[in-house]
Amino acid sequence: GILPIGSIIAGVLADRIGAGGADIVMSSGAIMLGLFVAPLLGIPALNDVETPDFTEDRAFIEHAETEGGPVLIMNTWQVDTSDLAEFLDVMNEIRLVRLRTGAYRWRLYRDTVDPHRLTELFLTVSWTEHLAQHRRIDDSSAAILRKARTFDRGDGPTTTHLVAVDLEAADDWDALVAAHAGYHQQDGSIHVDEHRPRRTD
Repeated sequence: GILPIGSIIAGVLADRIGAGGADIVMSSGAIMLGLFVAPLLGIPALNDVETPDFTEDRAFIEHAETEGGPVLIMNTWQVDTSDLAEFLDVMNEIRLVRLRTGAYRWRLYRDTVDPHRLTELFLTVSWTEHLAQHRRIDDSSAAILRKARTFDRGDGPTTTHLVAVDLEAADDWDALVAAHAGYHQQDGSIHVDEHRPRRTD
């Protein structure tokens, strides 16, 4: 609504003081309004922005440029009732990590059959973007991911990655997973289960 309202106000001013005067008044008014509104929005000053730290020995893992996607990632925990409040606090931090590093949607779900089983679900636009998301995880974010892993009361939290299938063209599935397990080992993510049964026929 700002554009049409601003246009009406500018038109009224232009009728009274001319187009040039209206331009000056509107520009000055917008600047003054910004000076009062900006502090209320909690926007940090440039000097307050912290530079993320990355462990120096974290290796950059080469991978094939494969544009499969979108990608759905599901991480599941078995959480004890006594840990639930703290777990939810940590998951709120995880939500910010996921969105900050490239996810475009995030939710936490509870299993209706087993309410102690909670699943984090987030989406990235492509497999390449998901691998880039791993590289964007700084040291403080990695520490949060490691902390989240400690809440599981089962055999350890599990992770599942689903890549959308292009029905018109076959993808090179082996290229999709080449570097992925290595990233999970480095950045605190739930370790990928590489021992799932595979078809041999």
